[in-house]
Amino acid sequence: MLVFAFFSTLGSAIFFYLSFPKQRWLSAPLSAHPARWVSLVLAALSLWAWSSFYTPKSAFFITLTLLMFFFMLLPFLGLWRQAGGSHDE
Repeated sequence: MLVFAFFSTLGSAIFFYLSFPKQRWLSAPLSAHPARWVSLVLAALSLWAWSSFYTPKSAFFITLTLLMFFFMLLPFLGLWRQAGGSHDE
């Protein structure tokens, strides 16, 4: 269940990120309305999954912290992917 909680949080962040026009993973962004609804559902599922292991307050904190981490990480992964995934000097 912890793996499900983690990956549903990750999936929520990915769908939310891919719905924005400035994302760098796809040639065109996903349709905003459906992608953000999927993101919201995955975030609610992750909160529910984290709540099965931790108190509701802790689960809420874990969900938000992971979402913030992924929101910070995803744009940098897009830039790294766009650069070819390597660091040439």
